[in-house]
Amino acid sequence: MKPTKLFLALAVAVLLGACTRAPKVWDEVECLHSTADAITVTNVEFTDTATILSIHEKNTPGWGIRIPESTRLVGNKGKEYKIIGGEGIAIGEQFVTPESGEAHFKLLFEPMPRSTRHFDYVENYSLEGWRIYGLHHPSQPIETPKYKKRHIKNGTAEGFLHTDTVYVRGKIESYSHDKGFTTIQINRTNVLTREDLPISVNINEDGTFEVSYTSAHPKFEHLTLEGKDSYNMTLIYTVPGCATELFIDEEGNFEMTSPDKQVMTCKRIVDNFLLGYDLCSYMEREDSMKVLDLKAYISYLDRKEAAYNKYMEYLAWRYELTPTERHYLWLNGKVLYLEYLFDYDARTRRSNNYMADSIALEYDSYQCLHDMPYNDAASLAIHEFYFAINRYEYSRIMLKNIFKPDLLGLDYVICHDTTRIANDMKVLGASAPTLWGSIMLLRDTKWQLEYLRDYKEEQPKFVEMHRELLIHPFLKAELDRLYAKELEAQKPTWTLPEGEATDILRRMTDKYRGKYLLIDFWGMGCGPCRAGIERSKEMRKAFRDHPEVDFLFISAPESSQEAYDAYAKEHLDGEDCQIVSRDDFNKLMQLFKFLGIPHYETLDPDGNVLNKGLEYSTTEAFTKRLEELKK
Repeated sequence: MKPTKLFLALAVAVLLGACTRAPKVWDEVECLHSTADAITVTNVEFTDTATILSIHEKNTPGWGIRIPESTRLVGNKGKEYKIIGGEGIAIGEQFVTPESGEAHFKLLFEPMPRSTRHFDYVENYSLEGWRIYGLHHPSQPIETPKYKKRHIKNGTAEGFLHTDTVYVRGKIESYSHDKGFTTIQINRTNVLTREDLPISVNINEDGTFEVSYTSAHPKFEHLTLEGKDSYNMTLIYTVPGCATELFIDEEGNFEMTSPDKQVMTCKRIVDNFLLGYDLCSYMEREDSMKVLDLKAYISYLDRKEAAYNKYMEYLAWRYELTPTERHYLWLNGKVLYLEYLFDYDARTRRSNNYMADSIALEYDSYQCLHDMPYNDAASLAIHEFYFAINRYEYSRIMLKNIFKPDLLGLDYVICHDTTRIANDMKVLGASAPTLWGSIMLLRDTKWQLEYLRDYKEEQPKFVEMHRELLIHPFLKAELDRLYAKELEAQKPTWTLPEGEATDILRRMTDKYRGKYLLIDFWGMGCGPCRAGIERSKEMRKAFRDHPEVDFLFISAPESSQEAYDAYAKEHLDGEDCQIVSRDDFNKLMQLFKFLGIPHYETLDPDGNVLNKGLEYSTTEAFTKRLEELKK
């Protein structure tokens, strides 16, 4: 009997020990990529009842963060572990950063296996949700498979550029109009021509929505929902001739699906919001630009690109991305590199750094760009390409030798075009004109045609000569469309179309029939908006109670009504200031085709829209323009 009792005692001890075994602890934690600027994971405990993350928060005192109830950890084979509580923080509630600017708390999740070597922290898959990818202990670096090809063969313009109808439809879970928003905004742009083409999509009472529009190529579009107390943004992938379907749950998570294979090839990259990241944070980039010369800044970007590529390999392996998705991730890194390189150019130009000027004007300074995908049409699908090409085309190196004060009219714009092509080839190390170079020429078309209005007989000649410089038939067709649009713009006015947006505008403007009306779309958070309002204050006073002209100021709801009222009292006293709902503002943005503010429109006495309207200026110049309109 004694041996039996001893055996039982040992068995009980073993069982008790198993129930109370010490946690596995990562006393140091590294990650491959983080979008969480304010929090860092400093310690991880794997226990039998929970996985515990120790968090260091560093933020502006008084600012708040919120850890949503949808937060989870993603482990091996995509298994998710839900958040179950917090120590020092309440899940789902606002946490205010103390005066010290730092705080420590713990997040508790369902228990992960002790054998876990790496995992991801995910709040939700949208712009607002923080994600930390590849959390691991430094002693166990993440090893991912090396793909023989990081990206697929360059996308040819012939197979990529074609116009067809895009269909977007979906459903918002547990939706009602009481949520404070009745529209979804698709923030569309035509990157080939600089045209803003936002679309405001009405949401039905049951949460369904549907819209169709024409598009020139596959693209990742930004989609936003903005209510009284909420703001959410995500990317969707659209392909001409195909349908994109979207399901949005109560937590704001987006899931994309489609009956079309071309769209579904990018499902993982969209559902997991994998294109929503920078090579580096904005503040880190700003700090680097302040202290580094161009050569050192390029080395900094090279290191960031190498880290991005490692992170990209992790995502491709972890989420089993398709070759198309891997290609888009690679393109995203290249496009961000281009954008951030020429951010440096813009910053040093603003600071009048003449040493940087001399380096920035040397073609050899940009050998880092010789491996850019400058002929890959798929780069147009990347959302950040809109900003990257803008920085590039206005950089000092691209404007080098471009201004010829002795040239006028057609001679000037053709010299401008040929010089731009030559600069582009030298900067990118290309042996022939590039697709990106042709796109820059097409993007210049609108202002060039407007400039040539004073040389109208030269406009058709310009179009023919411009067409010869564009390297693809689709770009040539876009040139013809822009020319037709220019001929329409030479007419004095255009008539507002029938529809909901026009009805919204008419309710505010009908009382001004018989007058010219300058409409200012603005917002409190817009510095240029306020600058224009403040600069025009005295001029507007001169036209107070004028029988032939008036002013209307339209904005969406502000975060602080008190601040708005104080500003309006000081700078807009006596003016007609209208605050419309975000939904109505979205519809007005679609009507007038703008995404940014300030934006100005002028109605004539009959309520038609002037193609060339009034603008803030001196009292004398404003009076002169008003007299011109009356002729």
